[in-house]
Amino acid sequence: MERNMIGWGKRIIVSLLVCTLLAQFMPIPGQSNAAMAMTAEELFAAVDKSASSLSAKTDISGHWAESTIRVWLQEDLVSGLPGGSFHPDSKVIRAELVAMINRAFQFTKAASSSFADVSSAKWYALDVARAKEAGYMQGSGKELFRPEASVTREEAAVIIARLLKLDTGSQSESGKFADAKSIASWSRGAVSAVVKAGIMKGYAGNVFKARQPLTRAEAVVILDRVRKIGDVQTIPSTLASSIVKAGTYGPTSGTETIAGDLSINVPNVVLRNVTIKGNLLLGEGIGEGDVTLDRVVVEGTTTIKGGGINSVHIMDSTLTRVFITKVDGQVRVVIEGSTAVEQVTVSSGATLQVASGSGASYGTVRVSTNGEVTLDGDFPNVVLVAPAQLTVTNGKVGNLTLTDQAAGADVTLQKNSQVGTMNVGAAATIKGDGKIDTASVTAAGVTIVQKPTQTVVADGISANVGGTVTQGSGTSGSGSSGSGSGGGSTVTRVAVTVSNPSAGGFDLSLAPAVPNMTIMNLIMVNADGMPALVSKLRSTDQLGSSYRADGFLTGGESYTLSLAMPGYTFGASTTVTIPDVPAVTGALVSPELTKLTLLFSKPLASLPELPAGFTITNSGASVAITGATLSTSATRLELALGTPVNPNTLELKYVPGTIRSTDNKALPALSWRSFTDGSTPGGRAAYNRMLGKTAEQTADDLKNNASVDASVAAKALIEGGYNTNALIKALNVVYGITNENMPGLLLPQGISVYHLLIGMKEAGILNIQNLGKNFSHYMDGNSDDWVRALNQTGYTDEQVVINSWFFPNVKLAASMRAYYGTNNERAAKLFAMRNYNGFSNDVGRVLKEVYGNDDWQAVSALKAASINASKAGQMLKDMYTASPARAADLLKEYGYAKEDIGAMLLQDYGVTPQDTVKAMSGAGFTIGEILVSLGYASNPVAALRGSFTAEEVYNSLYSLDHRIDTVVSSMKHGGFSAVETAGALIATNPDIRTKADLMVQLMQTDSSSLATYRYDAVESAGAARKKFGGSLAEIAALLTQFGAVTITTMRPNQVTIVAGLAQAGFNSGDIVQWLAPSNTLTQAQASNVIFELRNAGFPLNSLGNVMQTLSVKVFSTRSYTPNWIRLLAASGLNTSTSEPIPGYSATDISRFLVGAGLANYDTIAVDLQLVFNDKIETARAIAESSGFSMVDMLYFLGPSRSRMFQGATDVPFLGQVLKDIYGLSSDEAIRALKGSNVSIMNDFFTIKEILRQTYNHTDTTTLIRDFAAGGFTMNQIGDGLVLNGDAFKAAGYSSTEAATYLLYKRTPMTDMALALHNLGYNLNEVTTALYNLYTGVQDQVVTQVTNWLSDPRLGYRSEDVTASVTAVFNINPFSAMAQSLFRGNYSATQAAVTLKMTFTGTDSVAMAQGLAAAGYSRDNVLVAIFQAYCDGYIYKEGALSTMENVMAIVYPEVTNRLDATLKASDVRTAKYAISVMKSLGKSFEETIGVLERVYGLDSSAVLDVMMANRLFGLDEPGIAVKVGAYYGLDPVVLHISWMAAHRYKAYDVLGVVQQTYRNLDGITIARLLNQAGYTKESILFAYDYNFHGDYVNEMALIMVQLFGNSDVQGVASELLQWGYRGLLVYPALKGAFPNKSPSDILVAMKQAGFTDLVETMRYMDKGVAPPIMQFRNLGVNLSDAHGLLEFSWNYNLRDTIRYLIEAGYPLSDIGRQLNRPDELVKHLRAMNYPLETVATIVYAADPRPSMLVKYLYDNGYTNLDDLVKALKVANCNPYDYAISLWFGPHGPWTLATIAQAIARNSTLTLEQLGKSLMQSYNNRRYFTNMQVYEALKSVANIGVSFIQADLDSAISAMLTDLSEGIPFAIMREAGLSSNDAARVMRKLGWDWIPACIQLVQAGYGAGDTWDALWDVYHNELGFQILNIMSAVAPLASLGLADNLTTLQSVTRAALRKAMMNYFLSQ
Repeated sequence: MERNMIGWGKRIIVSLLVCTLLAQFMPIPGQSNAAMAMTAEELFAAVDKSASSLSAKTDISGHWAESTIRVWLQEDLVSGLPGGSFHPDSKVIRAELVAMINRAFQFTKAASSSFADVSSAKWYALDVARAKEAGYMQGSGKELFRPEASVTREEAAVIIARLLKLDTGSQSESGKFADAKSIASWSRGAVSAVVKAGIMKGYAGNVFKARQPLTRAEAVVILDRVRKIGDVQTIPSTLASSIVKAGTYGPTSGTETIAGDLSINVPNVVLRNVTIKGNLLLGEGIGEGDVTLDRVVVEGTTTIKGGGINSVHIMDSTLTRVFITKVDGQVRVVIEGSTAVEQVTVSSGATLQVASGSGASYGTVRVSTNGEVTLDGDFPNVVLVAPAQLTVTNGKVGNLTLTDQAAGADVTLQKNSQVGTMNVGAAATIKGDGKIDTASVTAAGVTIVQKPTQTVVADGISANVGGTVTQGSGTSGSGSSGSGSGGGSTVTRVAVTVSNPSAGGFDLSLAPAVPNMTIMNLIMVNADGMPALVSKLRSTDQLGSSYRADGFLTGGESYTLSLAMPGYTFGASTTVTIPDVPAVTGALVSPELTKLTLLFSKPLASLPELPAGFTITNSGASVAITGATLSTSATRLELALGTPVNPNTLELKYVPGTIRSTDNKALPALSWRSFTDGSTPGGRAAYNRMLGKTAEQTADDLKNNASVDASVAAKALIEGGYNTNALIKALNVVYGITNENMPGLLLPQGISVYHLLIGMKEAGILNIQNLGKNFSHYMDGNSDDWVRALNQTGYTDEQVVINSWFFPNVKLAASMRAYYGTNNERAAKLFAMRNYNGFSNDVGRVLKEVYGNDDWQAVSALKAASINASKAGQMLKDMYTASPARAADLLKEYGYAKEDIGAMLLQDYGVTPQDTVKAMSGAGFTIGEILVSLGYASNPVAALRGSFTAEEVYNSLYSLDHRIDTVVSSMKHGGFSAVETAGALIATNPDIRTKADLMVQLMQTDSSSLATYRYDAVESAGAARKKFGGSLAEIAALLTQFGAVTITTMRPNQVTIVAGLAQAGFNSGDIVQWLAPSNTLTQAQASNVIFELRNAGFPLNSLGNVMQTLSVKVFSTRSYTPNWIRLLAASGLNTSTSEPIPGYSATDISRFLVGAGLANYDTIAVDLQLVFNDKIETARAIAESSGFSMVDMLYFLGPSRSRMFQGATDVPFLGQVLKDIYGLSSDEAIRALKGSNVSIMNDFFTIKEILRQTYNHTDTTTLIRDFAAGGFTMNQIGDGLVLNGDAFKAAGYSSTEAATYLLYKRTPMTDMALALHNLGYNLNEVTTALYNLYTGVQDQVVTQVTNWLSDPRLGYRSEDVTASVTAVFNINPFSAMAQSLFRGNYSATQAAVTLKMTFTGTDSVAMAQGLAAAGYSRDNVLVAIFQAYCDGYIYKEGALSTMENVMAIVYPEVTNRLDATLKASDVRTAKYAISVMKSLGKSFEETIGVLERVYGLDSSAVLDVMMANRLFGLDEPGIAVKVGAYYGLDPVVLHISWMAAHRYKAYDVLGVVQQTYRNLDGITIARLLNQAGYTKESILFAYDYNFHGDYVNEMALIMVQLFGNSDVQGVASELLQWGYRGLLVYPALKGAFPNKSPSDILVAMKQAGFTDLVETMRYMDKGVAPPIMQFRNLGVNLSDAHGLLEFSWNYNLRDTIRYLIEAGYPLSDIGRQLNRPDELVKHLRAMNYPLETVATIVYAADPRPSMLVKYLYDNGYTNLDDLVKALKVANCNPYDYAISLWFGPHGPWTLATIAQAIARNSTLTLEQLGKSLMQSYNNRRYFTNMQVYEALKSVANIGVSFIQADLDSAISAMLTDLSEGIPFAIMREAGLSSNDAARVMRKLGWDWIPACIQLVQAGYGAGDTWDALWDVYHNELGFQILNIMSAVAPLASLGLADNLTTLQSVTRAALRKAMMNYFLSQ
C-alpha cells in the first residue's frame, strides 16, 4: 500500500508540474512578483520549522541513556537511522565509533593514506583517515581496519586511553573484577586506567564483560564522560599568557618560547614543547584536576596552587624553582623521564614523587608547612623549616635536616626508605622501619625510634635513640667538643657570623673552622618559606673558617639562615637582610680568555659607556675593556678585553656612578676576584651552559674545539651543572661512550650507581648483561642502589639476579626483598638459577640470613619454588646442620617424593644406606617406601637390616614379586644370616617342617631357582640346627646329604662337613671324636684333622686340648714336644684338585706354643730350626710372634741367646733379618748394628759386608756416605776402607775436611795447597782450607797463604789469588802493598807501575782506588793513571775513556773530566782542542763542551768557530742544530740570526729554513723572520715568492697572527691585492679565522670585492660549506645554487630540493631549474611538503595541466580533491581542469566524480563548469552531451541533497525529480541547444512530459521547447496534448488554475535554495 501511495504522489506532482508548464504559456493577470517572493519566504519558514521535529527518535524514550543521546543528537554529534529511529542497543561498529569521536573532538585532519579494507567510496572513509591521523585507533595488522566489525568493551577502553593519554602502567583496577582473567593482557592497563578515571564501569556481579560488544547507547555515554573529563583537542600554537580552556597546548614538534609569564587556571591541560622565560603559575582554577607539563622549560619560578591527588605530571622538563602552596587539600607532583627540578619549596600539603623507572631528579626540597608531606623516590637534600608531618615511603634521602624552626615535626620512614645523613636541630620524632645511616642530634627532645648505624649527640643534650636515652657529654662553649653516642663521635659548637650580604651572596665566618662544608649544609629561606637561590658555597681560606656563599638573592628581602652538618651544632637560625641594590652574582671568563661576562641580580637600565666605572687588572697589569654587550634580559653584561687574561690572577673593581638598575638603584662599589675560568674544561662547560647550550653541544665543543677526552669532558659537564641524564646522553652521542664503558668513566666522578643506571636507561644504552664487571669495583658489595635502579628501569627480578653475579648473595637478596618485594619462595627460585657458589650458599644463606627462615620455613619456600630434594638436602645439611632424620622428616612433610628423599640422603647428605633407612623410618616412611627410595644404594636390603627385622624385610620383599628364591637371594646379599632368614621363612611358610625343607629353601637347590645369592650348606645347617635341633651325627649326615665334603676332597665353592658342624655349634672336641674315633692315628690322619678344624674356623690357640688328644693318638704322649710342631707344620694334599694343603706357618706355631705356655723363644728357636730347617724362617717367626725390637732381635740372635748368628758366615742371614724382616734401610741397618752391644755384629767388617752383600752397596762413594750417615768418623772410614783424599773429594767432603784428613795422613802444610789443588778443589776452597787450618799472626798468615797460593805449580793468576785471599781473610793484599809503597815515599806513578807489574790484572779504576786509599792525592793519582795506563799519550786508543772511567768511579765529584784529561795531556788552544777531539773520535757535542768549559766560549762564539772549522763534516744548518741542541736554544733562531747577520735575503732565509727545518710551520718561520728584523713586506714577499706549500694560507695566518689584522674583510682585501683568486683565499681565511663560519668568510670576501665565490664554493666539501640559507645573501643565483648542491657537493635530488626551498628561492624557479617533474613529485611527497608546494614546483617543471595531474597521481596523490587543488595552485585555466583530469592520469574516475571534485575545490560556477565540460578542440567535443549531463547531474544532486532532508516527503520527492533538470539549465547556458537537450532526455528514457518540464526548467523558451519536443517526440506529442488538456480542464473548473503560478514560484524557490546551500557548503 505504501508503494501505491508513493506512486500516486508522483502522479500528482507530475500533473502539477505540467500545469505549471502550461501556466508559463498563459500568464495570470494580477499576480505580482512580490507575491511570488512572499510565497518563497513562507516556504522557507515551513521548511525550517519542519527540521526541528526530525531529532525526536521514537526508540530512545525511557531508555537509560535517553538524556545523553538527546544532547548528542541536538549537538549533531551523532545521527539517527532511517525511519526516525536510533537503535540504542544495537552494536556500534568501528566506523560509527570513529565518526562519533571525530565529531565530538573535532578531529578534521586526515591521514594521507588509509587502510586496505577501507574504500574511498565508503561513507566512513574520511572518518577512518582522520582517526588514523589522530592516532587513537589503529588497524588490526596487515593494514586492515575492519570498519564494519563491532567494538568490544576492552577495545573501547584502549581507544579511550589513547585518546586521553592515560597512564596504562598499572593493572590493579582490572584485576578487581570477578572476570579479570577474561580481560586480554594487552588491554588490562587501559581497562584499569578508564575504570580509575570513572569513564567505564562494570556490570552487576562485579564483572566487566571485556569481550562484549559495545552498544550505540554505551558508546555515546562513554564518549560523553570522556568529553567531560578532558578535551583532547589540541589548541593551536601561539600561546596566550593565560590558559583558561582544557586542551593540549604547544607545538607537536620543535619548541615555542614565551618571553614572559604563563598561567594555567583550568584542569585537564597538557602543555608541551614550550620554554617559559618568566614564571609559570598552576592556578587555583585547576581545582582537583590534572595538568601535564611535557618537555617544558621554566626559567623562572613555577608556583603550584591547584591540583589534586593525581595532579601535576612533569615529563622530560626542566624547572628551576617550584613553589607549592595549595590552600586546601593535597597536591601530587610526579616527575618522570629526564625531568630535573633544582629547588622545591612545599608550603602546603603535598606528595612529591619520582616516577618508577625514570631518570628524573629533584634538587633541594624545603618543607615550610605544618601539613602532611610525602616523598616517594630519591631526594638528595630535604630540609624542614616548619613542624611538618613528613613521610618517606620509598627511596633514599641523601641529607634530611630539621632546622630549629621545625620543632614538633613528625618524620616517618617507611620500610623501603633510607636516609644517609639526618641532622636533627629541633625537638622532633623520627619513626618507622626505614634505615638511617648517620643521625646528628643537636637539640633536646628528639626521639628516634629506629637505631641509626651511627648516632652523634651534642654535649649537654639527651636523645631517645632506638629505645635508649643517649646523653651527650663534654664541655660547652664555642669550639668545645662533646662526646656523643656512636663510638666516641663528638659534636662541636660553632659560632656563625654573616657579613657583606648582597644580591650576589654573603660571607660566612665560622669559629672554630668547619672544613668541607657544601651547599647541602646551608638552609636559607625567605619569609614565605621560599628557598634562597644559593648556588655555591666555597671556602676562601682553605681551612673552613671563612666561606663565600654565591647566589641570586632578592634585594630588600630578609632570609632565615640555618647550617647543619653531622658532628657540629650551629645554634639558632640567623636572619640575613639583603640590601635592595643591584649586585654582581657571578663572573665568567670566556674559553678564549678575552671576554668577561658579569651576571647581575637586577636588570640594568642601559648599556653603560665604557669603561663604565670598571677597572680590570691581570697580575697587577691593567687590562683594557674594548667593548661591551648587554643581554636581552639586561642581567648579563659581556666585556670584551684587550688581551687574554688569567682568571686566577684577575681582579675586577667598580667605582659607583655609572651603572644603575631599571628601578634606578645604583650598583655599589665592588671588588671581585672569583672568576669561572672558561679556558678549563669545567669552566668552558659552565660558560656554555650560561649561553644556553645543551650538554651535547657542550660535549661536542669540548671534544672538537678543546681537544678534551671523554674523562675530562665528563668531569667538566658535571662541574658545568648539567644533570646526569643529559651528561650520559652527551657522552654517548658525542664521545661514543658505550654501555660497558660508562660506569668506569662516571662512577669515579661521584655519579651514584642509581643515577648512572637511570641515566643510561634514559639515554637508551642500558644493557646490564656483562655490565657487572664495570660496576663491581665501585659498589663494595652494596647492591641497594643497583637493584633499586634496575627495578625502576623495568628489569625483571630474574634479569637482575642473573646479571648481578658480582654481589654477595645475601646482600643482593636483601636488596631484592626491599625493592622487588621478593618473598622467600621467589628468592629461592631466583637464587637457585644463580648457583655461582653452590646452592647452599646461594639459596640457603639467603633464606636463613635474609628472611630469618628456620629449617622448615626454608624447605617450605624451596618446595613452593619447585626446588628439587637434592638441593633442599644440601641446604639443610650445610646451612642448618640438620640431621638426616630431620631432613627426611622436613622433606616428607612438604611433599617431596620418597625416591627423591632417599637419593638426597645417599648422594647429597653423604650418609650410608643404613643411616638413610634409619632417617626415613624415623620420618614415618614404611619399609616398602624406603625400599623404593634406595635406588641409589648398591645393596638396599643390607641398608634395611639395621632398622627392620628379618621377617619385616622378608615380607616386604616377598610383596614385590612373591618369589621365595629371589627373596632369599636378596636377604643373603643384604647380609641377613641364615638363622635370621630361616626364622622369616619358617614364620611365613608353613610348608617348611623339617631341617631338610629349610635347607632346600636356604640353599635354593632347585635348578629352576632365580636366586643369585644362596646360603651354603654350612650356613644352612647351622640355621637348621638352631631352628629344629639335632645331634652331631644327624647334622653331619644332613650336611653330607646337601653336598658337604672333606677338606681333602673339597672343590672350589664347596663346603666341608666339619665347617657345617662348627657353624651348627658343635665344639672341636666332639668333632675330633667324630672324625677320629679310634685310639691311634697316623701323623697324616692327625694332620688332616687339624686341616678340617682350621678350615672350619677353629683358631689355633683353641686347639690345645685337641693337640693333646692327637698327640696321644699319634705319639702316645700329651706333653709338648717338637712332634706338635711337626703335626702343625705338616702339609697335606687335596685329592680332588691335586693342590697341596699347607700346614701352619712357623710364626703361627710360635705364637700358639708360647701363648699356651708350652715353650719359650729360646727353645722354640731350636725346635723350629729342627722342623723347618730354615734359619731365616725361624728368625721371622720369632720376630713376628715376639714383637722384639731390632736391638732385642740382634741380641737374641747373638751368642748370648740363640746363637743363630755365628760370625762372617752368617752375614747374609743377618742382612736378611735387617732388610727383609725388619725392613731397614742401609742407614738404619748401620745405626742398628753400630748401636748393638753384640761385638761380632758392630765391627766395621761385618757392617761393610752387610752393606755390600745385602744392600749391594759396592761403590766406595756410597759406602763412605753410608758410614758417615751411620756415625763413623772420617778417619775411621778412611782406615776401614783404606782410602786417600780423592775418595772423600768424590764423596762431597769440603776442602777443610779433606785437608784435616791429609794432615791426619801427615801431609805438610807447605804442600797442602798443592795437595788440595790436585784433589780438584778450586782456589777459594783451597784458600778457605788454609785459613781454617793455619794459625798465627794475621799479617803473617795472609803473607804466607798468599805465598803458598802464588806457587807457580798451582797456576793461579795473581788477581785471582788477591780476590780469594781478600774474600776469605777480609784483607786486600793489593791495598797492603800500596800502603807500604806510600809509606816508603814512592811517587804515585812509581807506585802505579810497581803494583801493575805485581798485580798484572789490576785495571785502571782498581789502581786509582788503591792509590787513593793508600793516601795519594787526586791530581797525583790522575797523572799516575795517565802515565801507567795511557802511556802519557792522549792519542792512544781508549785514553780518554780510561780517564773518564777512573774519574766517574773514583772521583765522581770531578765534573770537568775532559778538562782534567786535557790538562794532563797539556793541550792548550781551542783550535788544537777541536783537532784533538775529532782525532779521538769525540762527538760534536763533546767538543762544544770542551770549548765552553775549557776555553770559555759562548754559544755565538762556538757557532762561529764551528762554522769556520768544519772538521765534523756538517753543513751550516747541521752545525746550527747541534749547537742549538747543546745550549737548549732554538737552532732555527740561531741559524736565522746568523744568516741575518750575514745579510741573507728574507726569501733566501725562508728557503733554507723551510728546506732544512721541515717540522716548522709557516707562521712560526715568519715569526722568527720578524724577530730577526725582517719587515712585513719582505716576509710577505718571501712567502709569495719562495714558500713551498699553501702560501696563501700562510700569508693569511701571518697577517692575522703575526701582524694583528683581525678583520676578515681586511685580510681578504689584502690577499685580493696580491692577486689571489677566491678559490685559494677562502681556505686561507678559514684557516686564519677558525671561529668564523663559512658564511662569515664568504660575506667578507664578497665585501672585499671577490667575484668568484661560486667557483670557490664549488670546491668546498659539503660538510664545511656555508649554510644554504646564506646563498641568496652571497648573491648565488638559483642555477649556481643547483649546481653547487647536486653536482659539486653531490647532494641527492631530494636534499637539493629541500635546501633550495629552505634557501627561499621561488618555487616556480626551482621547478624550472630542476626540470625533472616525476622525480620532483616523488621526493616532495616523501618529504611531506604541502600539496601547494608540490604543485607549484612540478607545474613549473612541466607546465602542462594534464601532466601535472599525471605526475601527482602516479606518485600517490590519488584524491581527486587534492588534484583539483593542485591545478588551482598551479594557476591552470579552470576550464582545463576536467580535460586534464580525464586525459591525464587515467584514474578510476568517472566524469561525474571529476565534476564533483571541481565543483568542491574550484571557483567555477556551475555554468562555467558546464562550459568547461562542453569545450571542443578542432571542432571535436571532448565529452558527449550524455557524459556532461551525468556529470552535472551528480553536482546538482549535491545541492538538492542539502535541503531534501529538511522538506516533507512530497516536496522532497518533487525536488528529486526536478534535480534531473538542473544539468540542462547549466548546459543551456554553456550552449546546448534545446534539440540536443531533448535528445539526451530521450536517451534517458524520458517521455515528452518530463522532457517538456525539464526544458522549461532549464530556461529554454517556449518556441525552442516546442521545436525540440516536436523534433524529438513528434510521434507521441499529438496524442499527449489531448491528455494534457483533459488534465488542466478539471483544475480550472475547480478554481485551481490561479495557483499554477504560485506552484511555479514555489518550485523555483526550492531549486534556488538547493543551489544556494550547495555553494555555501563549498
